Amino acid sequence: MFILCPKNWLILMKLKSLILALLLPGSYASANESYNDGMLCAGTYYIFNSAVDDAKGSEMLGKLQMLFEDMFAAKQNKSLTNGELSEIKHNRIMYLADLYGQDPNKVYNIEMKCNNWREELIPHIVKLQSMVEAMDGNANAGLKIKKAFRSFPDMPLKNFNSNNARWAEAQYMMDIGFAVWLENGMNTPYSMKQQMYEALE
Repeated sequence: MFILCPKNWLILMKLKSLILALLLPGSYASANESYNDGMLCAGTYYIFNSAVDDAKGSEMLGKLQMLFEDMFAAKQNKSLTNGELSEIKHNRIMYLADLYGQDPNKVYNIEMKCNNWREELIPHIVKLQSMVEAMDGNANAGLKIKKAFRSFPDMPLKNFNSNNARWAEAQYMMDIGFAVWLENGMNTPYSMKQQMYEALE
């Protein structure tokens, strides 16, 4: 059973996020910065997925992260390696941890924005799926898919607060996600890989 958002736990969360910022490799993004992109949403659902023990639910959240990651990559002005994308995701996750330690409401708002964005993306995703099915091994499939992702709308600027009917759901998702993620060591795919490399040296 998790105790959600006690004052002392939030203080611990902030301290640990700052400590990990110093210990973990990769550049660190503080809560003083701001992001509104697909990788921020991928990081948000990575944290929530920490608390999901249902295989199908976890798989669905994994696919949702991949969608936001692919969209983020497609919208960049240059090609990024998997390693670079993993590091960016790591930085977004640590940014969320820092922000959650300062003001959880800002993280609940981000999840609300990501969910709202996901709903807006549904018709674009359906259209993309139909396009992919029609390609059937087309040599230019990759370029066409990237072009389609680039045409997807950006994250809406609309913000949310506790007056929204879904706010309690977003709060629960992020509180329990952060609780389990913290308990499990605040790892990210990038940090775990870096720790593995260091262990082999």
